[in-house]
Amino acid sequence: MPPRKSQQYAHLLDEVLADRKKSGLSGHEQIEDICDHLLVQFGSDILEIVPGRVSTETDARLSYDVEGSINKAQATDQSFTRSEKFRASGC
Repeated sequence: MPPRKSQQYAHLLDEVLADRKKSGLSGHEQIEDICDHLLVQFGSDILEIVPGRVSTETDARLSYDVEGSINKAQATDQSFTRSEKFRASGC
C-alpha cells in the first residue's frame, strides 16, 4: 500500500521552519538544525498521544564519535526541555 498523502503533520514543519528562520544558520547546518527540531516536534506530539517516553535517533555518522554523540544527545535533550508541548506533557 502506498504511503497516505496527508497534510496532517504539515503544520509541524511550518512551525519549525518559522521558528528556525531566526537561527542564523545556513546550508548544511541549517538543514540539520531544522531536522533536529522537527524530530523534537514529532516527539512532543507523540507524547500528547502516548504518555511516557519517546526516543529519537541520532545521526549514524556519529556512531564512532563519542563526543559528537554526547553533544548531539545533550542538544536534543535541551530542545525537548525547551519545547512547550514537551513541558505540557509532564515529562
